[in-house]
Amino acid sequence: MTNYFRLRDAFGALLISTVGLVLVVGIVFASSFSESLSDVNIWAASLGWQLSIIVMALVFARRRGGVFSTLRLNKTPNIQVVFLGLGLAYLVLISYLLLIVALEAMLGLDLSSFKRGNAIPLPGPEGRSFIAWMLLAVTAICGAPVAEELLYRGVIFQGFASNWPNWIAHSLSAALFSITHLDIGVVIPIFGIGVIFSIIFAREKSLWAPIGIHALFNTVGFLAMFISEV
Repeated sequence: MTNYFRLRDAFGALLISTVGLVLVVGIVFASSFSESLSDVNIWAASLGWQLSIIVMALVFARRRGGVFSTLRLNKTPNIQVVFLGLGLAYLVLISYLLLIVALEAMLGLDLSSFKRGNAIPLPGPEGRSFIAWMLLAVTAICGAPVAEELLYRGVIFQGFASNWPNWIAHSLSAALFSITHLDIGVVIPIFGIGVIFSIIFAREKSLWAPIGIHALFNTVGFLAMFISEV
């Protein structure tokens, strides 16, 4: 696959996205000490970060040529591949959880911290407001798949792959993708899922494929959380 981005694009995108992520983490941290900052503020800040990533990726792509061709958004994804990728993502997640449970049973260790999901702030005593649920839905189902795939597969993976072997590009982009989820309980499985996303992206030459898998994966997670809380 021809990679339109260069290594400096990857590092530039990583720097800009990290600055924005630090600001979001700061808001989340401040919310735990301030009653004036609710989960609405948190999800609004997260959505703002995602929108800034989308704009940044489009600007980077415009500098390299056509936006859609550079970001590999000009090819319709294979639906069968999307569902195959979704199945592989859940296979990674389930295998990881089974491994943790087996290690706990065999070694007698408490590995509960490795079984937590994403570090989503808990609702207050009155539950989440309608606006909070709407922002969370948009952030998880739409914003995260589009922004994160544009960043980690569209720009960073292509930038790494233009200078380094594909296995290094797959590994590094997946590692960065997993670390930004900011929870030890998901770093390992998200790394494996990130590798799957980038391999499918490279094989299909379409960013819509990992975007679709990512959106379906997050939709299932969001619905599970909604059902458990409502």
